[in-house]
Amino acid sequence: MAYRSLLRVPGAAFFPLGILARLPYATSLLATLVLVQAASGSYAFAGLTAAAQGIANALGAPIAGTLADRHGHRLVGTLPHSPAPPPCPASPNPRSAPSYGSTGHACRTPAPGPTSYRPPSPTRRPALAGYLADRHGSAGAFLVAPVAAAAAFLLAVTAVLALLRPHPEMNARGPSAGPARYPLPSRARHRSLVGGAGPRGGHAMGTSGDTPDAERRRLAEADDSGVPWRRWGPYLSERQWGTVREDYSENGDAWSYFTHDQARSRAYRWGEDGIAGVSDDKQRLCFALALWNGRDPILKERMFGLTNSEGNHGEDVKEYYFYLDSTPTHSYMKYLYKYPQSEFPYEDLKATNRARGRGDFEYELLDTGIFDEDRYFDVFVEYAKAGPDDLLIEITAHNRGPDEAPLHLLPTLWFRHTWSWAGGTAVPSLRQEPGGHLRADHEELGPRWLYCAADAETLFTENDTNNEKIFGSPNASPYVKDGIDRYVVGGETGAVNPDRTGTKAAVHHVLTIPAGQSATVRLRLLTAAELPDWTGDFDAVMTQRRTEADEFYDGITTPDTSADERRLVRQALAGMLWSKQYYYLDVERWLSEHGLDPLASDPGCGTATGTTWSTTRSCRCRTPGSTRGSRPGTSPSTPSPCRWSISPSPRASWTCCCAASTSTPTARSRRTNGTSGTSTRPCTPGPLCSSTSWRSTAPARPTAPSWRTPSRS
Repeated sequence: MAYRSLLRVPGAAFFPLGILARLPYATSLLATLVLVQAASGSYAFAGLTAAAQGIANALGAPIAGTLADRHGHRLVGTLPHSPAPPPCPASPNPRSAPSYGSTGHACRTPAPGPTSYRPPSPTRRPALAGYLADRHGSAGAFLVAPVAAAAAFLLAVTAVLALLRPHPEMNARGPSAGPARYPLPSRARHRSLVGGAGPRGGHAMGTSGDTPDAERRRLAEADDSGVPWRRWGPYLSERQWGTVREDYSENGDAWSYFTHDQARSRAYRWGEDGIAGVSDDKQRLCFALALWNGRDPILKERMFGLTNSEGNHGEDVKEYYFYLDSTPTHSYMKYLYKYPQSEFPYEDLKATNRARGRGDFEYELLDTGIFDEDRYFDVFVEYAKAGPDDLLIEITAHNRGPDEAPLHLLPTLWFRHTWSWAGGTAVPSLRQEPGGHLRADHEELGPRWLYCAADAETLFTENDTNNEKIFGSPNASPYVKDGIDRYVVGGETGAVNPDRTGTKAAVHHVLTIPAGQSATVRLRLLTAAELPDWTGDFDAVMTQRRTEADEFYDGITTPDTSADERRLVRQALAGMLWSKQYYYLDVERWLSEHGLDPLASDPGCGTATGTTWSTTRSCRCRTPGSTRGSRPGTSPSTPSPCRWSISPSPRASWTCCCAASTSTPTARSRRTNGTSGTSTRPCTPGPLCSSTSWRSTAPARPTAPSWRTPSRS
């Protein structure tokens, strides 16, 4: 048949569908190679299997073509009885396209020449390819038949490999060599890594014999006996700023509403962040590392990065940090952060990336030249648990540069801010005790002690927003979130609390590290009130946990795994375990605070209990004796043009700003300076309305008030 007739006989879709139909067949060799290698672990065996398939294709294709030439496509593989297709009507043109009978099947007009079409026998009907050709044309048969054939072949190969694969109880030396430490089955292995139970309700054992390693025993204690081995872990985020959880903007721009520059001075709403940080499983008490090289304009307390609009390829962290090790219960963890000795190029990274286009490479921290001549610190942070609530902390800083360099290490302990939002908890406290140790008291966690060197300087402040810097309104207390930063970097002695109490504290170590040398700082966070010799067993516990981590990972890798492969597997799993983070977001409350709660009677406000407001976002003015959203003597449905809102300072009293001088709303003051209670005070137009505190100038709407955060001048 001439090629020009192909478009007329099967239709114009023949060529594109033919190409698609060829793809499964063309890639079947590659699929076989990958499948067999994954199942057997041998590239040689996979190559032989793919070669056998290729030979079969090379020999089988001519045979199938010869049979098709001699007997027709539809007789190559037939099934029992099927009625013959209807005869074609007479056609004056023998080269005309085939017509269709009443049954919808194509009828054929014999073409002149020796290769005329031979109809199938009435006692036989075509197989899958012929059936599809009858129903959908030749293109449909060409598309589906190779897929079915390839699937059948791959299933057959998989079945053969399953029979040939050695039993898990046998190692490479045979059954007499004793039990081998093969990888656990996929589900059991996954559950064992994340701390779940093994098959049949037990715990999968990765070591030889029936004795589990120490880490497996801790997993069993946590799962079966409720021992809180997982209470403390790397649950602290490395970035909370610029996330949608913290977004209360008017236009939904999360990246610009809460920036990295604001993060050191502004209290978060839903979480905390830090470098190499840990926290309890509800992120109530947090610990992380802060650094200063003597040159940076700010303390290095959290990861710096570019937001979606600042990076030429979108969001991007401009730091170098590595998750080196971790066990499933976090009984041992190790982290590396590379801190430059020169001033960190914050503005250079933002300006250069903003100027580059999408087709340009990203401008990375290494491109700035700040690591030239190895002028940086390798800061290793290691955690080891002596018990479920006994956390040993070792920080080692290595000077990789050619010269002596100063470094300020500030291990920081603080409480996540939960006490001044609507329905907040009691205010926790941090204070220094005799001996230089820090005591942390929380109504849910109870007391905790952070043991540190007695001669180290301790700095205390509050985890409260610096309203004066961020919003231009007065602070309720001079000790705010960025107080430690201002004290260390700016030398402001009044920025930290001389009474050594607050909700955020740091232990200040000033080190001078010679070239090629290192310095180590040790701390211990636990529940014991008195531990005179808290460093006595430090080395023994740290060494033991490292050894137990080695035993655990030896138990989940095959004997034939090389040393490099073992390190790769171990660090990959450590990265996943370090990435476990506490993600808190009360969607119902978040919607209510944004005025989007579909179940609220007044979507723009919070809920009211009796005559007391319990909301955290902007709402309508309220006067004594009036109903919500109305002026005295007016209908409750009449909205007031006045708004009030909470001050962004978590501890400051609620402030309000009135758009009309005739309205005198009241605002409820929550806990201020650590005291509880409820009080009301008049709010009239005046300095508050003309200042840069949170205020609203938008007119009220009859249906619902404005729910967005009031604009700031």
